Amino acid sequence: MNRIISIISISISIISIFFLPLLRIDLTTYLLLSTVLIGLSMLIYFTNKALFPTILFFALTFLTRPLNYNFTQLLHLEFSGTYFLIPIVVFTIIIITIPSLKQHISWWRRDTIDKNAWLIIVGLSVVSGWALFIWGQYIAEDLSKFTDTLPDVTVIWILLNGVGFALLNSIAEEYLSRGMLCNGLEKLISNKYLIIIVQALVFSFFHYNGFPGGPVGMIMVFVWSLALGIVRYRTKGLMGVFIGHFFADLTIYFTLYGLK
Repeated sequence: MNRIISIISISISIISIFFLPLLRIDLTTYLLLSTVLIGLSMLIYFTNKALFPTILFFALTFLTRPLNYNFTQLLHLEFSGTYFLIPIVVFTIIIITIPSLKQHISWWRRDTIDKNAWLIIVGLSVVSGWALFIWGQYIAEDLSKFTDTLPDVTVIWILLNGVGFALLNSIAEEYLSRGMLCNGLEKLISNKYLIIIVQALVFSFFHYNGFPGGPVGMIMVFVWSLALGIVRYRTKGLMGVFIGHFFADLTIYFTLYGLK
């Protein structure tokens, strides 16, 4: 029975965080799902404490959805990662304040990045950078929804904004996906390769309206997420995937400015 509750909890959490952002939801749906997620968090606390941190994080992420939206609008940060900065900060404070929760978060540790892992990270950064550039230049049909939001600023500001975007977005999306999503899946799936495949599928759907997006973009993101998943489990932490994601996002930002 506890396993069934855990499967239902992680499934509803994944749908709420990774799939519903693709749709517009009304106030009634938001309040209903918020109530469900709060209830599931309380239920999981008593039935599967190992899964509790993940469900709590997803509940916080969904509950702060309106606040996250207003925050991004206020600071003119129009990229997906910023929608998760508030719950990430709140959740991190909770974890630091309540050390007993750390034992249930597998990636909350220092990475073990050896020479081979560095070679994989560097190779992944180079290949993904070229793939993103080619997609933006020759495959994507209309990127105006991205380029129209870019301000006309000096080269220095473009460089600074690019680094800031890549840093915040990579941290947020990796915390969410290879961090908390994988952490939750680990409590239900023993095969790490299956976990890598599931998280890659979820993240590719989540990225459907992003850069790269559409059917071709989803395939690209899926393959890239598989590689990041391998890095995550090889290094036993998130620093390696942060680095790989950072350079991919940096490429995206400068490619968009080149197309503006």
